[in-house]
Amino acid sequence: MNVYIEAVLIDNFFITWLIAVLTFKALSIKVNWLRIAIASTLGMVVALIFPFIDIHIAITLTIRIALFIGLSFILFFKSRRFILASLVFLAFTFTFGGAIFAIGLAVHGSLYYALTRPVTNIPVGAIIFAGFLIYFVMKKLVRKLKRVYLAKGLTTTVKIEILDKELEFNAFLDTGNVLYDKKTDLPVVVLSAIASLKVLGDKGFSAYLRGKINEIDKKAHYMDFSGVDGKKNKLLILEPDNFLVYFGQATHKIEGVVLGLTLGSSKGFVNNNDVLLHPAIYSSELNRLEIKPQSSLGESQ
Repeated sequence: MNVYIEAVLIDNFFITWLIAVLTFKALSIKVNWLRIAIASTLGMVVALIFPFIDIHIAITLTIRIALFIGLSFILFFKSRRFILASLVFLAFTFTFGGAIFAIGLAVHGSLYYALTRPVTNIPVGAIIFAGFLIYFVMKKLVRKLKRVYLAKGLTTTVKIEILDKELEFNAFLDTGNVLYDKKTDLPVVVLSAIASLKVLGDKGFSAYLRGKINEIDKKAHYMDFSGVDGKKNKLLILEPDNFLVYFGQATHKIEGVVLGLTLGSSKGFVNNNDVLLHPAIYSSELNRLEIKPQSSLGESQ
């Protein structure tokens, strides 16, 4: 019998990897990639030894049982469901092995060849690895498309007049943004770092770095808030001269909001938007915010 060392290594590594991941997923246990890598390497090494030794079937069976116990300890040690996880891992192993044997039998038409010859010249492990890559790429793509689709109806455009500038940004209605400025008690519209830098300009950013925010605007002040990660952050609060939001074909001037400038990460928000709108802009609080239709910046209809 010809021994294909590379195929044996690839097959056993990725087959063990797949079965381990399936077991973690099936039992809703957090996947431990380091343990999976160690277990897959051990399975590969043991599989590499078998073709070079000719021992009694009982000893071979003993080695396989010892390998199963070793892999189970590596993968599920300290897990409260160790026994269940080990049994599920064993069941997946038999299922996967049986499936490969059935495919081999269908291809070769012989029990002997099904047990001794590969199904294809391409290692099964390589096929599995390619499947893993396709799965992860597709999962990320589907997630991104889903976010884009869900956010489609929540995006709009805003125009801001502030510090002698007229700026336009893509905006996203963030229902989780419930920030209110403690000093003015007004809802806060949050700007990304990119948008914040455009608002400040070189002169304003220089004043910000020097801690002289009163040079930016006499009413400028800081506001503390906690992010989704629980970390404390600061927003630089500025009051816009005009804040316009497009609702469909209409343009509305929003009065009674402040801007919260962030100067941390350079990334935009959801779908690369640079402004997170406060839900008060869309809610019943609109009466308090005195929305007025606009045809152009600062010009009431």
